[in-house]
Amino acid sequence: MSAQQYTASNAQVTVTIEEGEARGATARLVKNIEALRQTTPETAGERIWVEYHTVRGYGGGLFYHEPDNATGRDDGGSLIVTESGDRFRREWGTKEKGDVLLWGADPTGATGSADAVQRIVDSGLTGTIVFPNEGVFLIDRTVSMQPVSAVASDGTVTRQGEARMILRSRMWSHFGYFRDRAAIKPGPEVDGAMFSHVYMAEGLAFFGPDEQRDGHVYHALELDGYVNKITRCSFNMPNDGILVWAGANIDIVYCHFIGCQNAVRTHGEGEIVTTYTFTANLCQYVGHLMNCAGQLWGSQFSNNTWEACSGSMVVAQVIFNCGFVTNWIEGGGNEDDPVRIIDNTTYQQNRENWAAGNNFHGGGWINTLAPSDHKYDNRFGGVNLDTNKVIVSEATGSGVALRTDGLQQYLDDWKGRVELAINSTSNRNGGADIGLNSSNAVNLRASNGYINIRQGDGAISNENNKPILNYPVSKLRDQEVDTSLELQPDRMNMFRARVPVLNTDPDNSGQKKVRRVPSAMPFIIHWSGAYEAGQGEDESAYFDVSEVKDNAIQVYNNHMETRSPRLWVTTNDTGVDFDHWEVIDAYSGSWSSYGVCKGFRLYFHDRSTGEPVIPDSFDMMLVNSW
Repeated sequence: MSAQQYTASNAQVTVTIEEGEARGATARLVKNIEALRQTTPETAGERIWVEYHTVRGYGGGLFYHEPDNATGRDDGGSLIVTESGDRFRREWGTKEKGDVLLWGADPTGATGSADAVQRIVDSGLTGTIVFPNEGVFLIDRTVSMQPVSAVASDGTVTRQGEARMILRSRMWSHFGYFRDRAAIKPGPEVDGAMFSHVYMAEGLAFFGPDEQRDGHVYHALELDGYVNKITRCSFNMPNDGILVWAGANIDIVYCHFIGCQNAVRTHGEGEIVTTYTFTANLCQYVGHLMNCAGQLWGSQFSNNTWEACSGSMVVAQVIFNCGFVTNWIEGGGNEDDPVRIIDNTTYQQNRENWAAGNNFHGGGWINTLAPSDHKYDNRFGGVNLDTNKVIVSEATGSGVALRTDGLQQYLDDWKGRVELAINSTSNRNGGADIGLNSSNAVNLRASNGYINIRQGDGAISNENNKPILNYPVSKLRDQEVDTSLELQPDRMNMFRARVPVLNTDPDNSGQKKVRRVPSAMPFIIHWSGAYEAGQGEDESAYFDVSEVKDNAIQVYNNHMETRSPRLWVTTNDTGVDFDHWEVIDAYSGSWSSYGVCKGFRLYFHDRSTGEPVIPDSFDMMLVNSW
């Protein structure tokens, strides 16, 4: 009703209705809802204007008589039952059905408003409870957002399931309460949640830092635990701001927590808690942003401010697959006994997480997001982009850091000695190369003195597929020809090479052809007498058997083959010359068929007489052919 006209007639006050369906009509005026309950309708369908609900100036409106309604339950805001059993229903018009003032809430804070809010829930008329932007509302008992499933004859209410109702206002304030803005305060009787089974809350200011509790412990919201969104709310209180059993798909966004022991606390030890999102929350003088009694999986913490706070920002038994991005940590902690900014209560269970752009400014903190001085043990496991490096680490301590000056591996005491590997893969087009392109030298250093070149995991295991070292030779002999020197182990694992040379046709200098001359590193063998199988010295170890037989020195190896060998033999005895050599087959027909042998018979003769003779010693250079 936008305007009122009062007319005295037979001690009865009437008003002219200027809104709703009955615009222009008149209605009796009663003081409040309790007065309406004392009213008897004069005509069927009579309209009555209620000046206010419970507190003068708030919650009144137009009600109309329902003569055919004999069973409707008095819900305290939408349907009122009189002492005579008549029923009056509120005409809502454009009013929000969830407006707490229309159900008897007291915006002065002098009396409790919990019953009024509970009446909205129990009415089932709306999915949204709306607090105005001004006033102070005292919640003197827990309001359950669970729907009513049954009402006993004595009025006892049974609740079951979830109503998925929204608590909404626009009364957010920095510290929870300003004189010209609304606040929701707990009464001293509240022991537990102010609101339980909450689905969503937006724009609410919870304020109660100085309440005397008489041993009672309260918190603002207890969530129903699934797909909850708490947005633009402020919590100024000494205990928990939000409590939830485990939970999943819960967003805490643009909220302010001040003085809370825990901004959010989950109970249920060992439970897997997943998919929480904390974004752009301001925390001041708070113990923990997230205190999880179970395992925290797949959750995100981004753009939060952790200012002058005392404890770890996040605490959980296990922290797994979570992200920490651009959080601001300023002051707080403990200078004498630094506090872990992210703390897993189960040892070394901070795993497979990622972090980037987190900032620390003063305070006493152990930065478990980006460990310094290579201290990884029981710290951050996952991918970290802080401190001008990329770190991939495990919670046990092993990790790899990509820094501006290179790549470095760190090993923990549990990992064992594992290589730092750079691998490529292949597809139908072949295997991918790995390129090192330096503007200066490429330096290979090994603390144990070894540089190992091994065959790749995907390579075919045969003698013709050993790694080849290509050394580019550009502009060969000042000609515009690019080619390479190929260096590769041979069958006996000695280096062999193909050295590029340029050939031209003297009749056509434009016809250039690169050929590769075979070259190989020889074995150098010194023999100074026969020895039993396997008893030779290193200098003769190419052959594991040496014997003198039939005027020849026989040397061979039963464990490896020699292909198309080239031999150069010199004696160390004056007057003795090398005569010739013969092969010893590796197996029947190996030499005639494949040019393969296992050893040689070496013949010597006296220089003067030409008679066969056995020298005291000789030296041999042996090269395997291509």
